[in-house]
Amino acid sequence: MCRLLTLFIISLAPFLLLHSQAIDSIGCTGAVGDVKYSILDPVGFQGENGDCWVLMDGRDITGSRLSILTVQNIIPDTRGVFLRSYDTRTQIEGGAMDPDRVNNNDPVGSFQDQSIQSHHHFVPASAPSDDGTGNITNGSGSESGGGQNSNATGGDETRPKNIAFYTYIRIN
Repeated sequence: MCRLLTLFIISLAPFLLLHSQAIDSIGCTGAVGDVKYSILDPVGFQGENGDCWVLMDGRDITGSRLSILTVQNIIPDTRGVFLRSYDTRTQIEGGAMDPDRVNNNDPVGSFQDQSIQSHHHFVPASAPSDDGTGNITNGSGSESGGGQNSNATGGDETRPKNIAFYTYIRIN
């Protein structure tokens, strides 16, 4: 009977390792500093993953293991913003995809406000245009001889299609 139980436990171990998350001695999954997206609200998430996880909502985490390891007492507020992987390349190395952040030496977790790359749209006077009443009119002239910039279009922000999730970080 004991041998049968031992064989059962040995055969079950790989299943448990592959199909569950490691839970540490304080009952939490993951490692300090891990970030997770979830559709679970904070109460449900902590019930599944332990109370060492918090929303990334800009809160003060002084005294947590994460604040001791990173010397940062405030976690980033990720609500309503897109997360962007930190670019470790420099301009000298060539190919930095985030030159504004690289040149300013902004740390991991720093906020970067919205921006759109500088550009303009010119509508030559000779191009058909809307006269504001919905009628299309033909203009005359050239870019150097006259014309106008196009009317503004769009909403309050520039964004791709997206889905919102809760974002959590393990602090203890």
